[in-house]
Amino acid sequence: MKKEKAIRYRTEKNALKKEFTKAWLLVPLFGLGLKRLKALNKQLEDSEVLVYDDRIEANNGTIMISELTGVRLVPTDELKKNGLNSVEFTSEELTISLFGISENDAQLLEDTFLLAIRHEAERKKLQERSKGDYADQFHIGGLEHMNSLVGLWQQGLISDEDFFTEQKKFKKE
Repeated sequence: MKKEKAIRYRTEKNALKKEFTKAWLLVPLFGLGLKRLKALNKQLEDSEVLVYDDRIEANNGTIMISELTGVRLVPTDELKKNGLNSVEFTSEELTISLFGISENDAQLLEDTFLLAIRHEAERKKLQERSKGDYADQFHIGGLEHMNSLVGLWQQGLISDEDFFTEQKKFKKE
């Protein structure tokens, strides 16, 4: 069995640089800083987002790539100073935010998933078009009959003339 590979993205410590600095300054004060440092490290661990070939997983849920409706960069001045950015993935039911990753990774994710959304929309259009709407062309039951006629015709069991004559009988006027 093939093991799935995921790309792991996690908020970088630079995204919370001010909070970590404040926490370190509070360490001498009765361990308040240690408690805050522990909470900040937990926050970084919880910020993990896994990107698979077919889905994006985070603590708050999973979005299938085929269900993505949008992806956008969410820049803030504080993050920009540290060369970081955030990305937001949205579907009809869920939004997953990836906070404080490198600007290059954020831009790459946005470009990749915008392309994936575009390809998925095109795939759905082609799928709908391939289904066709034969109900307007043939009587009820006519499509099945036409399929069997095509099979007979392709095997050479009926002539071209007979095939086209039968086809005309089942088309709607």
